[in-house]
Amino acid sequence: MWVPVPLMFSAATHWTQLFPVMGLYGFFISGPATGAYVVTFAKEDRVTITYTLTSASWWLGYIFSPGLGGYLSTIIEMRGIFFLSFLFYALATIVLLLIRSQRVEKTPSSHIESSNLNSSHKEKIVLLSLFFATAFFFLNLVRPLVVQFFQDVYHLESFYIGLLGSVGFLGSAVFSIILGKTGDKYGKMIAAMIALLIGGVSFALFILLNNFSALIFASFLNGASYMLWSLMAASVGSIAPEASRGRWISVSEMSATIAASIAPYIGGLLYESSPYIPFYIIIGVSPLLSLIALTKPFKERASLNQIETKQ
Repeated sequence: MWVPVPLMFSAATHWTQLFPVMGLYGFFISGPATGAYVVTFAKEDRVTITYTLTSASWWLGYIFSPGLGGYLSTIIEMRGIFFLSFLFYALATIVLLLIRSQRVEKTPSSHIESSNLNSSHKEKIVLLSLFFATAFFFLNLVRPLVVQFFQDVYHLESFYIGLLGSVGFLGSAVFSIILGKTGDKYGKMIAAMIALLIGGVSFALFILLNNFSALIFASFLNGASYMLWSLMAASVGSIAPEASRGRWISVSEMSATIAASIAPYIGGLLYESSPYIPFYIIIGVSPLLSLIALTKPFKERASLNQIETKQ
């Protein structure tokens, strides 16, 4: 479904024509299935690091693309870059067609297991979903506007903005290891707290330091905020029963996606009043969310697998 997206971008002549394009771009339906697969086959004490390292493969792929895209934009027009993206999307799809499908054979016992999620675990998943949806709402008030801020306030060219994007994804790859190990050793919500605090600091540095070297450091730190998606899936997936793990991960991801989809519009309205307002909001909210992550309702309990093992 992503293959025609770059061509549709390049063909658009008015922003209203981007609605169906962004609709197609939003079809990321492989996320819950991938999350369920990773959580199911990861070792009990390495769920977080396994999931974050899997996500790191995305960030490693992104490290070079923003800088390269920014450089190519100085040589060829943007429509040419969209066409290159179309070719890469098509090649990736061809590779997927060569992979055999892995269908899950559900036994009667697995159907019984899927309905055995007790009320306490359901409440915990709902709380986690609400928490991460809130976090993604506030993050996406400002995240889509960072590039616009660099252009409007600091008057950076596309090449330098692309380079900052590459540094940010490098930070995500590095923090995937750090926060993954932290999550397995001290708890996933502790890792989420750290990601939120570092993310808040990075947004503060974006508006305080009009220096490219400082912005590189801030962009690297900002990579930690991207780890929240992986930590959300790992947190929910480790609680949910195996037979319905993909479903419960999709519930949390759906709530986070809905919240994240509303936020950029509100952030855009705030940005029109002042480019700094969305940044002030996330800087103030990040420590509050970090404190909430440490409260008793989010304290990590034994996973469903651990409970079944003890029984």
